Amino acid sequence: MDELHDAAIAYYNNGSIEQQTLARQFFRVMDINGNGRVSLQEFTNFLCRTAGLAWVHPEMFTELDRNGDGQLDFWEVLTLYYVARTRTVGCDTCRRLLNGLYFTCVTCFDSPCDGDTFDLCVNYIE
Repeated sequence: MDELHDAAIAYYNNGSIEQQTLARQFFRVMDINGNGRVSLQEFTNFLCRTAGLAWVHPEMFTELDRNGDGQLDFWEVLTLYYVARTRTVGCDTCRRLLNGLYFTCVTCFDSPCDGDTFDLCVNYIE
């Protein structure tokens, strides 16, 4: 996740004013109470509301929370924003975001089905 965080900061710092504004808006929408920090509840509510998720893997929040204070600041949320904008592959078994090595079904990958693939994190490969 550290590499994604670094990439997110570079993406933000080198982005246009419009791209930076969109990233800030993304954070403000998630920060429901406006205190400049995103709680686990705000994070979960946001993902359920905007991404239509019925369940959010609890480790996703923990992985984003770089300083371990139980809340996400703008720079930590920026990593999620970057991932959402550039790569949205998740494990089809555990539903975690695939931010490292993962496996894709070769038949699905080679199929002309709009890029829908069956993807697994390394935990589910024997």
